Amino acid sequence: MRLPLFLLLTSGIWAGPLLPEVAGKLPMSGCRIKLEWTAQPAGSIAPPRTVAGTLELADGDRFRFKSSELVIVSDGSVIRQWNGSTNQVLIRAASKVQASELPSSLLRAALAGSELASSSEKLEGKPALKLSLDVSRPPLSRYAHASLWAKESDHTPLRLEVEDAEGGTIAWKLLSIQTWKPSSKDFELTSPKGAEVVDLR
Repeated sequence: MRLPLFLLLTSGIWAGPLLPEVAGKLPMSGCRIKLEWTAQPAGSIAPPRTVAGTLELADGDRFRFKSSELVIVSDGSVIRQWNGSTNQVLIRAASKVQASELPSSLLRAALAGSELASSSEKLEGKPALKLSLDVSRPPLSRYAHASLWAKESDHTPLRLEVEDAEGGTIAWKLLSIQTWKPSSKDFELTSPKGAEVVDLR
């Protein structure tokens, strides 16, 4: 017996993975993403902390995140971070920083991973696709759950959220995606006047 056409179209048996198409909408070796980075620790009664800024990704592990209160720059070998609230610059070897601490690494891992399931749902009142991601491999393996949302119409990625075993969450809301051509100077960080420099290499 042949199944009705609408059942074939909605059946997971016939639907291919969506993640490769979603990943194709975001060029990881040259893009500029305006985003909101929100963290909510488990058990905290304080409101979630959100930092709005721009994440720029180049080839390899080079990236730059800039906001009014936080700047993180990596040339692939060294990560320099300025915190506006303390006017302190931390310098660390990239090899000593957990990949799960960096939005660039988590985003790369999510888009290069695999999905366990997908479903249609509303995101901020608009049609979206929610992809439940496999968290068996690092850096996602630090988390209990990971989900990626994309536009239902063209599969552009909209939101990445990870949740730890205690219920704490970190989310990146992707507001816009543009192509970007980096130069070597984009991965330098000049310490602001009066900043304390702490070299942890």
